Parts: sequence; structure tokens; C-alpha cells
Amino acid sequence: MAAIHLFKTNRARGVEIVAKYMRMRDTAAIEAQYDEYTKLINAKPYPNVKGMQNIIDYLISEGAEKARGMKAADAVDLSFVRALDESKFIDGLYR
Repeated sequence: MAAIHLFKTNRARGVEIVAKYMRMRDTAAIEAQYDEYTKLINAKPYPNVKGMQNIIDYLISEGAEKARGMKAADAVDLSFVRALDESKFIDGLYR
């Protein structure tokens, strides 16, 4: 959570991180990528259970028999993020 907070609130450091891990050198492209990432990365990173179920359903439609009967909700543990959210820890980072 603290790393997400740092990335989203410290543009200079976030741009450095994008450049390093994406192995980019073009400043404009790095900054554009950073801007996109900050829009996509949620401060409260709850897993997208519906999206995960869509992937499972797609795998089944492609013949992945092992995926048949799987439910994303059974494989996802929201308790960690929920506990941090309910304790206001995440909100406190952004004050």
C-alpha cells in the first residue's frame, strides 16, 4: 500500500520507477506511461473478482477443462485489503 501511495503521489519518483522497470529512455513516453499507470492503479487494490471470473470463463470456452467449475470468488481473499481499508490505514496514507 505504501508503495502504491508513493508511486501515485510522488511523480518524480514514479517516473524514475517507470523508466527503470520498463527500461525506457524517452522522457515523454515515460511520463505518458506514468500518467496512464496512475489512472489504472487503485489506491485500494481490491482484486477484480468479476474480471478474474471473465478470464476463467474464457479459458473454459477455449477448452481448459481444469478451469471448469472454478469460481474466482472462491480463490480470492479480500480480507487483507479489507482489513487495511476498514482500519483507515490506506486513507491515512493520502492525508
